[in-house]
Amino acid sequence: MASGGVWLLSVAACTVPVAPLLLWLVRTMTERPPESPSPVIIGWRTTVRSALLYIVAFNPTFFIQELRLEP
Repeated sequence: MASGGVWLLSVAACTVPVAPLLLWLVRTMTERPPESPSPVIIGWRTTVRSALLYIVAFNPTFFIQELRLEP
């Protein structure tokens, strides 16, 4: 594998865990402790936040890939 491929792979490996960690951090900071145990209900806002965080995580990877392409 060329050095550019290794570099891109290492950048992708660093960005993939960022979105779930950010989602967990935001949820942990904004969530109040439950007063009684209840089933986990995932709302549409959580789904949208997760999708947006994945977009933010993956777009730099593809942008960097385009910069590294040689003509």
